[in-house]
Amino acid sequence: GNMNNEQYDAALVHKAVHLLRDPFDNIVSRFHLSLKQSLKEQADNSTEHVKVYSKSEQGFREYCDMLNSKIKNDIPGLTDPSMLDSFKSVPCFFDLFWYVQWHNNAFETIAELDLPTHKFHYESYET
Repeated sequence: GNMNNEQYDAALVHKAVHLLRDPFDNIVSRFHLSLKQSLKEQADNSTEHVKVYSKSEQGFREYCDMLNSKIKNDIPGLTDPSMLDSFKSVPCFFDLFWYVQWHNNAFETIAELDLPTHKFHYESYET
């Protein structure tokens, strides 16, 4: 994907809400969202071929392989072939990597700005 390096005035931020979710649940949800979007695109664009992964373990692994092939070149420093080879057994490894990086950046920003923060764990949230 495209990355934008946007900066905002830190003085505008007075507190934070940090939503945490099991990373594997997050990836499975993204997979399900991808399925819904692909089926909608397929219905809307009957002349174009849209890849739709099956709602199965095999479909999930194919989806993860697609994500890994798209993302792996975007992560600087991850070029050691033996290290990359060890990641092959972890479904959606690079998506997990970005997920952890995002939360690490959020924790770092919260600490740097000394923000009062309310943390929610998605699994504990009830409507």
